[in-house]
Amino acid sequence: MVEHIQPLLHDLAVTIQAPVQAWSSRGGDISPRATYGGSAQGVYLADARVISRLEATVGGHSLEGLSHHQNRDATGPGGTPAQSTTFTSLARALDGPGADPTLTLTRTRTVTSTGVRESFTLASACDFSLDTTLDVDLDCDFTRMDVIKGGASDAPLAGSVSATPEGAALTVTGPSGSVRVLAQGGTLASGTPGAYRVTWPVTVEPGAAVTVTLDIEPTETGAVVCSPTAPALTYDATQLPDDRLRRFVEQSTADLSGLRLDTPSTPGHPFFAAGAPWFFTLFGRDSLIAARFALRAFPEIARGTLATLAARQGTRLDPETAEAPGKILHEIRAQSIAVLEEGFSLPPVYYGTIDATPLWVLLLADAHAAGQDEATTRSLLPHLQRALDWMVEYGDSDGDGLLEYIDETGSGLANQGWKDSGDSVRHRDGSLAEGPIALVEVQAYAYEAALRGADLLDEFGIASAHDYRAWAATLKARFNASFWVENELGRYPAIALDAHKVRVESLTSNIGHIVASGIVDAAGVSDICAALAHPSMDSGFGLRTLSSENGGYWPLRYHAGAVWTHDTAFVIVQLARAAEQWRESDAAVARTCATTARGFIEGLLAAAPHFGYRLPELFGGQAASEVAAPVPYPASCWPQAWAAASAFALVEALGRLGDAP
Repeated sequence: MVEHIQPLLHDLAVTIQAPVQAWSSRGGDISPRATYGGSAQGVYLADARVISRLEATVGGHSLEGLSHHQNRDATGPGGTPAQSTTFTSLARALDGPGADPTLTLTRTRTVTSTGVRESFTLASACDFSLDTTLDVDLDCDFTRMDVIKGGASDAPLAGSVSATPEGAALTVTGPSGSVRVLAQGGTLASGTPGAYRVTWPVTVEPGAAVTVTLDIEPTETGAVVCSPTAPALTYDATQLPDDRLRRFVEQSTADLSGLRLDTPSTPGHPFFAAGAPWFFTLFGRDSLIAARFALRAFPEIARGTLATLAARQGTRLDPETAEAPGKILHEIRAQSIAVLEEGFSLPPVYYGTIDATPLWVLLLADAHAAGQDEATTRSLLPHLQRALDWMVEYGDSDGDGLLEYIDETGSGLANQGWKDSGDSVRHRDGSLAEGPIALVEVQAYAYEAALRGADLLDEFGIASAHDYRAWAATLKARFNASFWVENELGRYPAIALDAHKVRVESLTSNIGHIVASGIVDAAGVSDICAALAHPSMDSGFGLRTLSSENGGYWPLRYHAGAVWTHDTAFVIVQLARAAEQWRESDAAVARTCATTARGFIEGLLAAAPHFGYRLPELFGGQAASEVAAPVPYPASCWPQAWAAASAFALVEALGRLGDAP
């Protein structure tokens, strides 16, 4: 039996407004009861769950869930940004005779950046007056996010939770903060430590309804993230040419608005939290890619992401945190986190990423090209220079002209590209590659970043100690001499070189990230397009992370067979940009790129309705020819910033292809 296993998320309802999120059953109750793996249900503030149970009963009877839906244009007090979900349930134990349900409980959950409001409306079409009670059982547990994700139990000790009554309110204090519960018109009673019951006596007349509210206001000790002060994000999607894309964009706008965060130490620089529930914080790679996808829609997020990460750019060599001068970080937390399912832990500020630094440079270059004001760009140029220097001086750890990574501590991430699970880099027979590992897409990111970074420095008249263009030329030559593979699946670059500089020859989605970088020629771009379009890669709903003909492939394996929304979107944008690049000099290559891009766009849009247009972090790689709908990856985060931002990547790609207004 597996000791630690991550709880599932695919069948839960989520309402978010960072840094607060609420996960419940689709009937609306937050319940500690769950199948193997524990329960992810709860109200969370940043990295801690403050409420683990929130179950409603009427007259002592449980309710039966009927429907739930997310509300559009929800607002909190004073018009503050919010998300809202309405759940409708039946109270049949107290209903009148007959099959018609005549007693309903409508529960509207509104989540703001400061808390949760639960509004309960008991409505009756019975022909009698009903005197009863509405009760809500509520547990406060203050369990750490990483403990829940690991499938472990971390119930607080009896002495670690204390409650202070204040009339209709109650303040519960735990190890990581406190939560204030306000039940206007109700009474609060305590049970075991951390367990409470709220009771409202109600009388419902025939044809009438009664509404009561419960407010939950958590606070965190030592918070490293906070909510931004800016209004909710808006985007006009009415002119988009495909109704599926329009709905995807509308849902993504709401989700990205709910995922915005800021930091107390550098306020005024909003960014996207990586995703819910586990990654409600700043992630270098994730936040950068999401901001880059959504740059044209929300340029203020790009500015905030660049500034927030620049303020935390590495300044020293520290093997424990993987920090190095000029390096962009991987993630920040309030405290160290344990990754129980993989048996390691990460420090609160962790730099174990090989790609965030060149991705930061590329976002800066894109933002400047898109019209970012000159003063903002100029203020970031010292950070740009340090980022480029990191690539030259520290990214290439063995001097072979390529960027590679290895975890020096044994307690950090074994893989430090976007596919950062321990089993993601595989040879064709399925065996795992040995590090240090030089990833294919990282070489392309670094090559493009060196050239575009050098252009920016030249534009602003800044001299450099390094010749970044010469360094990029050496990288390109080394790449093309080392990475190419040719077999029955076609000609394509390997996913990586391993510790022995041996090609890791599996066919993966990573190669699609490089087609517009300039690191490969026209023939290489055509070969990559053919490899990506191979039936073993194209599921019909998106791009598989690993060819189905590779050893180790499984359609529900995280980085070795599943489809990642952002991964497919990244490849789509690369293909659309490449189509533009080659349009004048090689029309055939441009057409190939455009055709391949349109195929993957259609795949994602075909998948979108099956997820209510909230495409998740990832889903199963089963072929569309074999399943009527994409199979959920049951532990997939959603909403996830780069998955939501993928909607805007599709808009950009269609515009470059000439298919969007």
